[in-house]
Amino acid sequence: MGLSVVRFFGLWGVWGISTWLFTLLRLVYGFSATQSGLYVTLFGAVGILSIPVAGLMADLTRSRRKVTLILLTAFFVTAFLFPLTPRAEVWVTTSILGFLAFAYRSPLDTIIAEYRRGLTATSMGVANTVSQASQVVVPILVGSVLTFSNMYWTVFPIVALGPGLATLILWRLK
Repeated sequence: MGLSVVRFFGLWGVWGISTWLFTLLRLVYGFSATQSGLYVTLFGAVGILSIPVAGLMADLTRSRRKVTLILLTAFFVTAFLFPLTPRAEVWVTTSILGFLAFAYRSPLDTIIAEYRRGLTATSMGVANTVSQASQVVVPILVGSVLTFSNMYWTVFPIVALGPGLATLILWRLK
């Protein structure tokens, strides 16, 4: 169950960024809809490429756990510090964030699948059930904070909380 919670908090970051990135690029940085759409497309395209790259990294190093911890930690730091990105460099940070938001999934999902030998499908089924709740929880939480505070910069620390907690939980699991 602990690995499922790690996956929940990792997806917390993915869904938080995916849901709010376009809006935040418009409101925080003042980008046009076209520019924001381009940066969100870049986020997604780099994210798609990161999945097999991270899987290969984990296979080559033979350390899925370490690769997952590094990627989740980097995801946490990048999401947390995103508001400090100068306007001219947002495309770089968005690309890095896209890579990190999706990359941890391949090694983590392999860890989950291999956790209970003979119950691979069950392990992934439980992990999916637990982690998919993040796609409902995070947008509601972020939307509520924005509604009541009107402080758009707070979104990034809230979203970063997910991969940060995922890192701590995975680090504590043996």
